[in-house]
Amino acid sequence: MAARGDFTITMDRPEIAIRLPVNEDGDLTGWAESTSRARQGFDAEEEDVARFAAEILAAAADSASRDVAMAYLLPDDVLPVEMARIELVDVNPDEEIPEVTLEWLERIYSDPGLELTAPVAVWRGVLPAGPAVRVIRQVIGDVDEFGDGKLLHSVVYAVRPPRTDFAVVLSVTWSAVLLGEELLELSDALAQTLQVLPAR
Repeated sequence: MAARGDFTITMDRPEIAIRLPVNEDGDLTGWAESTSRARQGFDAEEEDVARFAAEILAAAADSASRDVAMAYLLPDDVLPVEMARIELVDVNPDEEIPEVTLEWLERIYSDPGLELTAPVAVWRGVLPAGPAVRVIRQVIGDVDEFGDGKLLHSVVYAVRPPRTDFAVVLSVTWSAVLLGEELLELSDALAQTLQVLPAR
């Protein structure tokens, strides 16, 4: 759950997902270490605990840099590594974009900004939270000095809740190619649980 002005954004989460403290200040090292150890078991090697703790911290800082409302790291079932990232952000009107429309959201999220490896797939429909557009992209990212990159998948659900002037955007990104269909199904299921409710 995240409070945004006069509204509260809620969404179910996968049981194994780690909520990232994107809106918290202070030293998060202790949180990352305890989370890493709890995930791997208390007999895990110190080196493995430290490595995953560093990955969790880096993920939290990365998500926080985008001013997200909520973020989750989805770990691998077996290995202590990030399998996917789940983020929720609200998009508000401003002087440059006085009205946040589905057409504008589709255009923004369909622009890959990186090298596409497949055509962008767009779906328009209605989710429980309101009218929505879903955009699926596959791009080459994290390109190194030799021109080698990583295949990144992302699915974005941009929703315009009724009786609001903003949009809520759920994004799920991953590089686990073999789990693409499974993660897409998970993303669709999460989008169905998204709610925007008046704050109490």
